[in-house]
Amino acid sequence: MASKQDIKTAVNKLIKGKKMMISALSSKEKEELKERIQFAIRQAQSGKV
Repeated sequence: MASKQDIKTAVNKLIKGKKMMISALSSKEKEELKERIQFAIRQAQSGKV
């Protein structure tokens, strides 16, 4: 099971790696991505990962 820090690090790496790609996404896609990240963070915080 990954710790919260591991998850945070992975998300940060993912975001850094995807920054160029994210800037190419449409605003609708950005919203969807943001929601998915927030959902993943909530899951991690509630210990369901």
